[in-house]
Amino acid sequence: MQDCIFCKIAKGEIPCHKIYENQDIISFLDIRPLSKGMALVISKKHLPANFPDTDPQILSKAVKVAHKVSGMIKRSLDTERVFLAVEGIDVPHFHFKLYPSHGKLPREILNGSPIMTSSEELEKLAEKIRTA
Repeated sequence: MQDCIFCKIAKGEIPCHKIYENQDIISFLDIRPLSKGMALVISKKHLPANFPDTDPQILSKAVKVAHKVSGMIKRSLDTERVFLAVEGIDVPHFHFKLYPSHGKLPREILNGSPIMTSSEELEKLAEKIRTA
């Protein structure tokens, strides 16, 4: 899809703070996180954000990446949990959101305000997670 921001990120047209990438899936930090280390896991190919319409093969690959990345986040940020959400609301492109808990419940995180973080801080955080 030509104007999809996630498609542009997947193609490298828009920079991101990448955590992990393979042939089909990419994971990167959210630029307006609701919790420190919040990450997105997206398909490189544009797929609808409606969960029941997701290609099962891509879904399986995305779950494996989400599992791997959530472990990296958990270890590097010393958080006890990483919550996974499938909303498909903000961007009409298949994706998961990974929320490090930092001692909060999911509703507390989701009802919070975005944490304003500089690009430099996000890149340092991405590096910390990548090397975990």
